[in-house]
Amino acid sequence: MPISKLTIKPVDYMYGAILVRNIGIGIQNLVIARLLYDATHSAVDFGLVLVLENLIVTSLQLFAGPLVDGGRQKRIMATADVLTGAIICVASMSLTQQTVFQWIVAAVVVMSITKPFFSSAAFAIGPAIAPGETLIRYNSFSVVMIQVGQIIGVVCAGIFLGHFGSTPTFFLNGLAYIMSAGLIGMTRIPVIEAAPDSGEKQRLKFFQGWGEFVEHLQIDRGLMWQLILVNVNFLLVLFVNVALVPIVAVDFHGNPYWLSILDGSFAVGAFFSSSLIASFITRWATRRTVLGGLIVQVMAFVGLALGDGRLQMGIFLLSMLSMGMGNTISLSAFMTSLQTRTPPVMRGRTAAASKTVLAILSMILIPLVTQVQTLSLQYGILLSAGIGLLFIVIILVFR
Repeated sequence: MPISKLTIKPVDYMYGAILVRNIGIGIQNLVIARLLYDATHSAVDFGLVLVLENLIVTSLQLFAGPLVDGGRQKRIMATADVLTGAIICVASMSLTQQTVFQWIVAAVVVMSITKPFFSSAAFAIGPAIAPGETLIRYNSFSVVMIQVGQIIGVVCAGIFLGHFGSTPTFFLNGLAYIMSAGLIGMTRIPVIEAAPDSGEKQRLKFFQGWGEFVEHLQIDRGLMWQLILVNVNFLLVLFVNVALVPIVAVDFHGNPYWLSILDGSFAVGAFFSSSLIASFITRWATRRTVLGGLIVQVMAFVGLALGDGRLQMGIFLLSMLSMGMGNTISLSAFMTSLQTRTPPVMRGRTAAASKTVLAILSMILIPLVTQVQTLSLQYGILLSAGIGLLFIVIILVFR
């Protein structure tokens, strides 16, 4: 085989980093909940840790965007993963019955501090390593790597927890982040245009940088709407995650295998749709592709809410498969449009602003959906479909 065919492209290293990192996140989601529950026999502490994480991430978006726009995005991503992996490894080796909660909080604090910097830098790097028409494929396959990685992580966590216990499993979580940092470090990334020097050092003044961003949004109102509306895809995934456990409890007698099967169906749908997105955009343009993906997701929620009888299992599987396809198509098209529309010197701030909007919407809508689900699971799922439909109407009205 010619040597040229064996050459690993920058996007391949980044795909590997995304996959390995999300294996770590899949492990993390299971093992942290397990550690806290074993130590306290209560789910309240886990909820408090999630609230703490959300508060830290939201507050640090203000600083992450301008720092990323100042340059060195690759170093920011690698440093974020090294710090996260290191604190998790240290915490896993320091756990005792009396210090579990303290070490978990310390690890979550570090993860929360690094998370907004990593996500903003990842958003800025995408168009650099996958320029032009290749960006849509990069974004779509990245979504697949996220889904597959987290599923693998959950499976690995279950196996390791059963055979080796919480401490080695938590250590494995940290190693995944460190491996991700190594793959990022091997990625060759073209020089990305940085924001202009303010006159003191080669970095932005935070408030001056955000002032420039707001001025740009006043000129390009469409960009402002896009960074808000792109979050509908993230919200719909959160709604699915919130609904899956009650669905399995009510309709499948709490069988944990069905939780994995339904989650896996979502990932399969995402995988098969990733190769179709470019042709959809070519045929329908970005806006119609986004709307098509959102409509499929809304219909999938209706299927989850109304599926009953002997066809119930098939309807649920088809709904989750469709959800994965629709979400990947809509999110990839929307994200690519947002990245290409944003000036390179403002991509970090665009990502940070969008994540802040997502945090605000989540804090408002997730409690609303879960509250309705406690009264009626069916109505809660239909409310999720209604919120998706509302976003579709907004996109149709604000062209």
